[in-house]
Amino acid sequence: MTSTSEDLFDFIASTLKQFVEKEENGSEPSSVRTRELGLTFSFPVRQLSIHSGILIKWTKGFAIEDMVGKEVVGLLEAALVRSGLDMRAAVLVNDAVGTLALGHYDDADTVAAVIIGTGTNACYLERADAIIKCQGHLITSGCMAVNMEWGNFWSSHLPRTSYDIDLDLESPNPNDQGFEKMISGIYLGDIVRRVILRMSQESDIFGPVSSRLSVPFILQAPLLAAMHEDDSPELKEVDKILKETLEISEVSLKVRKLVVRICDVVTRRAARLAAAGIAGNLEEDWTGWKWRCRRWKK
Repeated sequence: MTSTSEDLFDFIASTLKQFVEKEENGSEPSSVRTRELGLTFSFPVRQLSIHSGILIKWTKGFAIEDMVGKEVVGLLEAALVRSGLDMRAAVLVNDAVGTLALGHYDDADTVAAVIIGTGTNACYLERADAIIKCQGHLITSGCMAVNMEWGNFWSSHLPRTSYDIDLDLESPNPNDQGFEKMISGIYLGDIVRRVILRMSQESDIFGPVSSRLSVPFILQAPLLAAMHEDDSPELKEVDKILKETLEISEVSLKVRKLVVRICDVVTRRAARLAAAGIAGNLEEDWTGWKWRCRRWKK
């Protein structure tokens, strides 16, 4: 996504205004002069306070350059003023941290959270004395949520293929968010597209090479999921998506089964990598994990 920060937050404010007007239709006006809202911002931010933070960088295909290094809540509140909404953002929170807070509110044993959606992230509770940034600060709870931003994890042990390398190089943020590009929803469909494109170029099983196969992100996650879950005898959903989205027609049942297999390999790898990330985090910090469980049960 490319645009300007003003366009982005004007869109958010206008959508919020439509929601408020719909909810207030026929109801008594609120007695509260200025409403408060929480902003979940699913991108790396340097948190300045509970309601302010500076965008460090974009992920998940966003590339709004004029916003990097700017304070997020201020941009939203300026857009709210332009839209005529009397609101203020009382809280700025990362989606993984917000998920952890909600989980811990319902169950005190909750000490970690993982987001696997358009992008991916994880966070966990850590002893304050083990966090360098906390040294010299008074942390009354003795514990703090650590936002891992694990989508940017990289290791030479990750099973990258030529498809992953090409996707990364052609993305708006090359050499960045390597883990995210292997497991999150925005990228999985494009990995499958690249595999089918390579097979079309090197064989004739899909017939003439469709020009649609060269369109980045044309095969989105919902389409990937629909093909993967197709259990009809003739794989009619697979056939429909190949025809309507990729303009590949007259494909045999054997080839349609091959497409399902490709979807299965890509999604299974993503699931295993996500599971490895969760297990690795818990195993690495098992002592702290047990301490947190005891501490937060009290």
